[in-house]
Amino acid sequence: MNSLLKFSVWAIGCIGCCTAAFAAPGNGILTIHDSPANPGQPMVQHAAAKPVKGQQPAATGRNSGVAASPERSSPTEKQIKVWIKELDSQRYVQRARAKKHLIAAGDMVRADIHKEMAGLTTPEMRHEMRAVLHALNNLRLLRGKLITLDLKDASAAQAFKKIGRAAGVTFNQWPPQLFQQTAGHVTLHAHHEPLLRVLWSVARQTNISMSNMNFNNMFNVIAANGSMNAHNPVDFEGAFLTEITEIDYHKMLIFNTSRPQSTKQLMVSMTLVSDPTLRILDPVNQATVTEATDDLGHSLVIPANPGPNVYYGYWGNMGTVYNLTVNLHTVKGMGTKLKVLKGSVPVVAGAQEKTIIFKHLHKAQHQDIAGIRISVANFTLLNQNQYQVQVSFGPRTPPVNNSLSPDQQAIVQSLENSGNYTLTDAKGRSIVGNMQGGGGGPTQFQYNFGFFNNNNNNNVIGKPTKLVITVVTRQKIIHVPFEFRNVPLP
Repeated sequence: MNSLLKFSVWAIGCIGCCTAAFAAPGNGILTIHDSPANPGQPMVQHAAAKPVKGQQPAATGRNSGVAASPERSSPTEKQIKVWIKELDSQRYVQRARAKKHLIAAGDMVRADIHKEMAGLTTPEMRHEMRAVLHALNNLRLLRGKLITLDLKDASAAQAFKKIGRAAGVTFNQWPPQLFQQTAGHVTLHAHHEPLLRVLWSVARQTNISMSNMNFNNMFNVIAANGSMNAHNPVDFEGAFLTEITEIDYHKMLIFNTSRPQSTKQLMVSMTLVSDPTLRILDPVNQATVTEATDDLGHSLVIPANPGPNVYYGYWGNMGTVYNLTVNLHTVKGMGTKLKVLKGSVPVVAGAQEKTIIFKHLHKAQHQDIAGIRISVANFTLLNQNQYQVQVSFGPRTPPVNNSLSPDQQAIVQSLENSGNYTLTDAKGRSIVGNMQGGGGGPTQFQYNFGFFNNNNNNNVIGKPTKLVITVVTRQKIIHVPFEFRNVPLP
């Protein structure tokens, strides 16, 4: 192993000293409209901070502030039905236009399309309707959950409760007394706005946001000083948010030759936050930097490695907050700012899900999905407040070369994630699973999952009536782009 002598110069929260005007709490109230330039793609409005005389450009990501635009009205049910009928037109232009309108209208057309598909239609029309639904599924995956909500001077507890209800997400605060320790209040007006933008607005007003903490059997944890720090440069891309948290300057002296070699690097630490309603599987561990220049025009992209390693947090496939690091080159006479940093981070997300329900928990049973058999057995009450169940899974027939298909791999990854298991009582109350040992491979697995029925964070249920497992049946690689400008260098 090479001997190293290393020291670091840090540029941590001080990055925010030059970004306060961009992202300081209270700079504006969130107001959302649909963008006429991109129908169906929401945009965010917030009042821009007043420029300070002599102030340098603030560090920003894309979409950090946009001009106002008129709100688009939603199509009527009559218009939606007309567009659906036009999918059967003999004219290609009319079919293409109708499809475009339906996709732009979003999820509100799903019910009418499914109703039409249940009746008598031509094969060509059914093909077009399936294409619309497929496009809507992809849009949902890329943009995340859309929220419509109005809050005025609401407490942090009220805000997260109402946002969670609108998004179908349960937020778990840490510590349990978090809301009692927070004085911030929330005002926002959201209309079909991506969930992450809503959460970002709340973070700016309360300093409470999604955290990469994952313990005490809790998921979707919110905490003070979590991600979405008000002073960090931030970049939005649909269902994802990327922020720079620090830049570290490394100088290393390597003694493995007769003449010690000195190397220097910039290490940009970033956080990737995904919409809590998405299911992120094991992330791809490479990022691609397409452009990195300082304010003097020097390229900082590492010549031999345009795609530097990205290091994810320990709880990678269980949470919504991921830490990553991008390495950049240093040059002699380097400037004082990272003028542009552009690239993308690939992640693997669940594109299609299926819910599997096991009742009669004291009985051994199984279900099959995509050739994978899932068996549950030995449901036990270990003590007054803890249940345990044994889950086995693997292909029904041995695969060729012990190799699972991509979709089967997605199912297995879902089944190895304790966050996909919930124990539910007759009133619909549930507690999330916690892995308690097991393993296997290459294709057959067995795990024990525990369920703690305690009053931490009010997670208490009655007698369990069913085990619910959410399984990803199809996965999709999403390349999440990022772009930052005018970020101070150490």
